[in-house]
Amino acid sequence: MNRHKHIFSFVFTVVSVPLVLAVQELCSDIQYSLKNYMIISLIILIAGISAWIEYSQYKTEKESAEKEKVEKQNERAKMVLSQIVQLIDRKAGNIRENTYELLITTKEWPYFYGVHKYLHEVCENLKFTIAKIIKAENDYVDVSLIYKYYGEKEWKWLAGKSGVSGAVNLNEFINDPKTLYSYILSHKDETPLFCNDKSKSKIYKLGRRDNLFGGKGSFYAMPITFSNNQEALVEAILLISTYGVNFIALNSTKDEENEFRRILAYEVVPYYVSIIQSELGALYMRHNINRIRRFSLEDK
Repeated sequence: MNRHKHIFSFVFTVVSVPLVLAVQELCSDIQYSLKNYMIISLIILIAGISAWIEYSQYKTEKESAEKEKVEKQNERAKMVLSQIVQLIDRKAGNIRENTYELLITTKEWPYFYGVHKYLHEVCENLKFTIAKIIKAENDYVDVSLIYKYYGEKEWKWLAGKSGVSGAVNLNEFINDPKTLYSYILSHKDETPLFCNDKSKSKIYKLGRRDNLFGGKGSFYAMPITFSNNQEALVEAILLISTYGVNFIALNSTKDEENEFRRILAYEVVPYYVSIIQSELGALYMRHNINRIRRFSLEDK
């Protein structure tokens, strides 16, 4: 909806009426015939009708735009809900597979499904969701997730590598002050970070995959923490990155960028963050399984 066009047209139409009257007043010494008065009256009438039509069109287009916005929001909500349901079904399927022979691997113990594998599926699901929203192929979107336990120094990959070469040591990469991961860890109060044009970002170090597309792409990144009421236990960083495509067109306005940022921050990412946090908790408990004390409720 071109709001400025309607405003200009409306103002021009309304101003034309007093302008005609002003000219008439300034030229009061000129004798006007009945025909002249009828013409002036007709002009005023046409101006009034034009202003009313213009306002009606503006109001209709505004209502239509608001209705379209709500419809798109509902479509995104349905899509995200559908994707989340798929994740729940997938988790149930992972457990179901172990019910036939009642045999599980050490990685699946004690939850009867692979937490690492499931977190990878969560990130893949998020990747598909983002690709659908921006109307791009899945191959041009990547979702990375790294984590480490508080009190320990080693960071580990859970999903994706955001264009980083497999030969790169993750911990060395994070300690590089030129990387986005390093910036997030030292500027958590500024997160989540949104950038529609990563080629102009001063905090994002272009990786191998970025260079294949000339640095064209976008990113959205944030830290995720699993904690109890006493302390933080696991920290992670989620990074959504695109290659060769942007979240929205590069010539978009600031308002359009803020709107897409809002969509990610409130309509999409939080649902996945909740799932990731619960699975990070499962990883923590398994990581400390030898410290877990078991007791019977009957002993209490």
